[in-house]
Formats: sequence, structure tokens, C-alpha cells
Amino acid sequence: MAPNLGAWLGFPVTSPQWDSIASRYEAQRPAAFLPTGTHATVVQGYRAFQRLHGRLLRTKNANWLWHAITGSPGGVVMNMHILSHGTVNINVSEPYAEPIVDYRALTNPVDIAVMVENIGFLRRYLRSPDLMPYGPLETSPGADVQGADLEEWIRDSIVPSNFHPIGTAAKMPREMGGVVDEELFVYGTEKLRIADASIMPMLPGANTQQTCYMIGEKVLVSGPDGPVPGYGWGFDTNIYL
Repeated sequence: MAPNLGAWLGFPVTSPQWDSIASRYEAQRPAAFLPTGTHATVVQGYRAFQRLHGRLLRTKNANWLWHAITGSPGGVVMNMHILSHGTVNINVSEPYAEPIVDYRALTNPVDIAVMVENIGFLRRYLRSPDLMPYGPLETSPGADVQGADLEEWIRDSIVPSNFHPIGTAAKMPREMGGVVDEELFVYGTEKLRIADASIMPMLPGANTQQTCYMIGEKVLVSGPDGPVPGYGWGFDTNIYL
């Protein structure tokens, strides 16, 4: 069943270490944790991404932790702004086979630091005076799992995309690794547009589905001749190549 309740919280709200973690991230070289051989234009795009996310780590008004509360005890902890970047490549030995997807989850160590802080917040929340009378019990990984053991549990347990992949055809300037322009036309083409989650250059602090609806509406009304009467649109959050 879908969550009944949810909380969307900024990093300074959930972590007493927010300033030191933000500073650590801001001090990284932009290409330090990107895939080997990343094109210079993509590195430039990540440089802008890094500046933005450094600011987002420092504001209470950007959602970093989505804690979805279901109808049963417990809940789900989700990091809403991932700093590690993966790859999608053609299988050169079998070009018509499924593409090779490497999420490269947690390759940026700050992602692990953020998740550790998110879990720490949830533990403090469950130990709050309002909830303690109900005897909350952490069953996974267990309240005694801390430090390096907690980080290892995160690596073993994380769902890399949480089923909401984005960013393979980012709407950014071409010189920053972008694939589509402001009107969602693929650079170097005249009649090819992309209208799905792949154009998002960064995760929104929300479910990607509603963002895809907005993307579709933008394409529907922004053509050179206006909307196409009777034209149907379908949206989802899959990767498209």
C-alpha cells in the first residue's frame, strides 16, 4: 500500500553534522568521484551541480530526507538528493541487447554520510517522548549497529535508484554535458524531443511522477504551432535512450 503519511526534511534539520558534511562535499574536486574518462563537458555540468547541492545541504527548505510512514510500524528512509552519478552504455559486443546500467551507488562518500545521518535522525525520532510509550524496536539493522558496521549495512541494503532513475538526457547547456535544450529538443536535431524523467539533471525533492506530468505539459503547449489537437501523451519514469 502507498504511504499514508510522509515527512520531507532539510539536512540541517536532520543532522547536527550538516555544516561539516556540506564543507566536505564542497571541497571535492568536481571529477573526483565521476566515472573514469568522463567528458570535460559533463565535468563542467557536475561542477554546477556541486555548487547547487552544496547550497542545498545548508538550507532547511530543501528536502533531503523523505521518511514515508506506512500503515504499519516503522517506515522508509530515502535520500532525495543523490551525489553519486552512474552510467548507461551500449553493449558494444551486442548493440541490440539491453544497455549496461551501472548506478555507481555510494561512489561519492558523502552519500553514505548523509544516509548515516538520516538513519540517526530516525532513531532519535523513534526515541522521542511521544513515541517511547509505544516501545519502538529497531529490527533492521538494529540500534547497536553503528559506525563502519552501519555503513556496511547501508551498502548491502540500499536500493540504488528507488525505482526513479533520471538524468540520461539532461536539460542543460550543451557545453555542460546537456542533451536537450529548453524546448526539450535534442541538440543537433530539428524534430526530436525527449519528454520524460531522463531530462531532469538532478532529482527533485519529490516523487518524479508529478514532475514528469509537468514535463509532458510543457511539450504539449510549447511547440512552434502550439498544441497538437487530439494528440495523446503517456508519461512514466523509466530511462529512455
